[in-house]
Amino acid sequence: MEEELRLPDLFHDVPFAGAVLFGIVSHSYAKMVEAQGKPFVMLESYHRGIKVPDVTSANGNSD
Repeated sequence: MEEELRLPDLFHDVPFAGAVLFGIVSHSYAKMVEAQGKPFVMLESYHRGIKVPDVTSANGNSD
């Protein structure tokens, strides 16, 4: 779905308060989700210019 910039059918068929994008998603897909106007958060992804909460891991030394 991400490659075709297509949202899951449930995005349009079921009422919801917000969404979670989990994993590494492309900037264009995140922008498309942002354009839907619903709140969302990103887990394990971050893109400059998309102002939503995100949670990412450091994947490095924490010294």
